[in-house]
Amino acid sequence: NVTTNHRPEPDILLPLLGTTYKAGDKIQFSGAGYDLEDGMITSESMSWKIDFHHGTHSHPAMTWAEGIAQGEWDIPSAGETATDVFYRIQLKVIDSEGLVKVIYRDIFPETGTIKVETKPAGLIIDLDGTPALTPYFIEGVRGISRYLSPPDNQVSGDSIYFFTRWSDGSF
Repeated sequence: NVTTNHRPEPDILLPLLGTTYKAGDKIQFSGAGYDLEDGMITSESMSWKIDFHHGTHSHPAMTWAEGIAQGEWDIPSAGETATDVFYRIQLKVIDSEGLVKVIYRDIFPETGTIKVETKPAGLIIDLDGTPALTPYFIEGVRGISRYLSPPDNQVSGDSIYFFTRWSDGSF
């Protein structure tokens, strides 16, 4: 079939291009749509979806929410601890003849590094249940929950070391 109908044109208003996130943030999304034949697209003809991307694959974060022009979504503060992650927010609009167009906006995490040291160097800490030798650098998405714990005591050489306190490096 040949049609003279044009596809609608969606526009993501929020999040803004270049928006970043921290774990635990609430992401606002909103959009609009225009069609040459129909004019402004109503919210009933809009749908939103959010996917979580990690490495070379993705997972659904929010399934298609139909009939809304805007909303918000809470980014989890627990889960994937890698830094090669982002969220893809998709907006789908449909015109009165059923033509569809989908666009997306990617938002990337704010990341940081924590250095864990022991005195003396070379002792072991557990990060998320996995032992690591100090000094150890932890890279991650800001706000993501991690579990860091020292053993109560450990042997290094001919000495026994006991955990006494955490310090933030300032005196």
